[in-house]
Amino acid sequence: MSVGSRIKEKREELRITQQELAKRTGLLQSYISGLEKGNIDPRISTLCRIVNGFDNMPLDTFFGGPDLGFIDFHGIEHRHIEFH
Repeated sequence: MSVGSRIKEKREELRITQQELAKRTGLLQSYISGLEKGNIDPRISTLCRIVNGFDNMPLDTFFGGPDLGFIDFHGIEHRHIEFH
């Protein structure tokens, strides 16, 4: 699952709009949209801002908990993160 897909899934689960998430994070709604569509790969600092926008949700909760597996950060060099 891509980062953008996970952001969209969690945002919809919490029943907040892209505009509300943008307001909570200080990001533009168009940036949130681009993330969710997979057009933008966020920096780790931006990802942390987004997770904090989900009511200060712990990172492991955002990423699906301990049973999710691991995050392949090897792709960071190529600005792409995958969840396994």
